[in-house]
Amino acid sequence: MANYVRDVLAAHDRDDLALITLAADGARTRWTFGELLDASARLAGHLHGRGVGRGSIVMTLLGNRIEYPLTMLACLHLADRLQAAEEDLAKLRDDVSSKAREFSLLLDEAIGEEESRSPGVRESGE
Repeated sequence: MANYVRDVLAAHDRDDLALITLAADGARTRWTFGELLDASARLAGHLHGRGVGRGSIVMTLLGNRIEYPLTMLACLHLADRLQAAEEDLAKLRDDVSSKAREFSLLLDEAIGEEESRSPGVRESGE
C-alpha cells in the first residue's frame, strides 16, 4: 500500500521549500521538506510511544497553524490513511479541553517548544 510520507513527501529534495506559514503578526516562516519530515517524524515517535498506531483515532482541534500539518504527517508516518473530522466536532472542544492541553504539551515536547512557535526560517512581517 502507498504511504504519502514515504512515497510523496520524502521523494522531494530535503532542501526544497515545502510551505510558508504566516503568523498573525505578519512574520513568515519557510519550511523545507526535510524540516517537515524531521518534525513530523519526531511527533510520530512521541505519538507511537503513547500507543498511537494503525487503527488509532487522533482528533485534533489545532486550527490553522503549523502543528496541524505536522500532526497530519505524523499520523501518516504511523498509518496509511487519514480521515478529517467534520467541522461540527469543534463543538466538543470544551469536553476535550484537558486532552487538548495534554496534546499541546506533547507537541511542545516532541518538536521543541521554541521550534513549535518559530520553526524553520522566520522572516519579519511586511
